[in-house]
Amino acid sequence: MKKIALIHLILGFLFLGALSQPLYSQEIDLLSFNRFTIPISFNGEEQLSSKTVFYSDFTSYDQPELVFFQQALQRNIGAWGAFSLSAQLIYRRYNLLPEGSNNEYRPVQVIGYAHNNAIQLRQRLRLEQRFKKEYSNRWWYSFDFNLFPNHSKFASRKITNDFLFDFNATKKSYENRLNIAVTNQVLGTPIKVGMQYRTRKLFTGEPLKHLLVLRTDWVF
Repeated sequence: MKKIALIHLILGFLFLGALSQPLYSQEIDLLSFNRFTIPISFNGEEQLSSKTVFYSDFTSYDQPELVFFQQALQRNIGAWGAFSLSAQLIYRRYNLLPEGSNNEYRPVQVIGYAHNNAIQLRQRLRLEQRFKKEYSNRWWYSFDFNLFPNHSKFASRKITNDFLFDFNATKKSYENRLNIAVTNQVLGTPIKVGMQYRTRKLFTGEPLKHLLVLRTDWVF
């Protein structure tokens, strides 16, 4: 067990080093992602989840900006052993003022695979069809694991990494998102809090775009 804990600790330092290295030399945008999840039941059984998101930009702290509002319905279709399948329908509205606002409709399919190991590794492939002013597809590959599955509840435990590929007939873009969970509850309330570090403009030869996002997930 001591050897496994040491490996986890080394992995944690590597992730934190990757997170902090670009911040010394380049500017970083500061944002917040706040999601509110409400289960919807029919005949006493949970069938759907309603997920509402407010995404705000605090880079100009004196003039914070609401970037978009998002509403989603999620359905867990089924699980077959280690595999699972779920689907979402997302509506997103950018720039909430009527002037200059944009709408997006996004069907989503997620295939998951849960490993039976000490760090509770999970992998997911997420496929999105983004119907907006200019249509595009987005593919996600994600994995997450518990850094300290059997240790202090105050330690950062869940690490998630998302790699995104967004493309259509005329352009493509790549992005990486590293998520570090801080806690699963605040003052006894089931609120998940974490930090997310996004890196955009990968493989373009242009200066990278860095974003630091405070994430909260409220479950009712």
